[in-house]
Amino acid sequence: MIRVIIILVSVCFVSLTINNAFSANLIGHWPLDQNSGEEVKDVVGGHHGKIIGKAKWVRGQFGNG
Repeated sequence: MIRVIIILVSVCFVSLTINNAFSANLIGHWPLDQNSGEEVKDVVGGHHGKIIGKAKWVRGQFGNG
């Protein structure tokens, strides 16, 4: 039982460390889940964008898009 707990704690620690390493190097993330507007919000670094052309907002599988 102790062995299983040690393995689970180790896996959790490694996965959190890897996740933080990727997040620290992330420059921009535009989820495109707004449901209106012409601006695309960057949730990481504030590098917002603007939609060019005729985009249509629709309901997505995980929110809007």
